[in-house]
Amino acid sequence: MMMFALIPLLIGKAIDGLLAANFEAFIQLGAVLSGLVLLGTLRRVYDTRAYGLMRVELGKELAKRSGGTPVTRLLK
Repeated sequence: MMMFALIPLLIGKAIDGLLAANFEAFIQLGAVLSGLVLLGTLRRVYDTRAYGLMRVELGKELAKRSGGTPVTRLLK
């Protein structure tokens, strides 16, 4: 959340720096945005794996509880 809050400030500094022919602030903005993309991707990968595992475990538990009811596919 801190990086999201810094984006408007960094955009302003990047514009000021580019007008003064200084690319340092622009590079900082790019680094923060790249970091946000990386963190967002890693979070989504983790969430997908975690919720997928929960779904499989829930399916196993429901298959055990259903007893003799036919199950189309049982994950082991």
